Amino acid sequence: VTMLLEARNGPSPNQEFRPPRLSAQNFIFSSLALLHRCGGGGKLAVLAHNFFGATPFHLTAMFGFLAEARALLRCGADASARNDCGATAADLSALFGHSPQHQAFFREAELKQPEGRGAPPAPRGGGGGAEKFI
Repeated sequence: VTMLLEARNGPSPNQEFRPPRLSAQNFIFSSLALLHRCGGGGKLAVLAHNFFGATPFHLTAMFGFLAEARALLRCGADASARNDCGATAADLSALFGHSPQHQAFFREAELKQPEGRGAPPAPRGGGGGAEKFI
């Protein structure tokens, strides 16, 4: 990840996950997300539920990759971006039960976001708050 970012050969650090509507990938993630909304499926369903609209920075928070998160920030990742559920990377770090130090890293990155950058959109479907992405 770090080498791709530094070489600028990879996708934008702020590119959102958007599988084609009629793809197997979309079907699998949508099915798992539905399972999560119905109260089942464990961590994989929580991951699928929060994957749509997620950026690479969100993924580093979900999987616990701090070195990659730092590299993404150096390359301009938006630490205050929200996924389709309205969650930031800091929210996802807490949701996935990472250590307090891990959570603090993502919360601090979000708070240090440059002024006027990454104005988070309202979550789709109205409302907001923790219940949207849990």
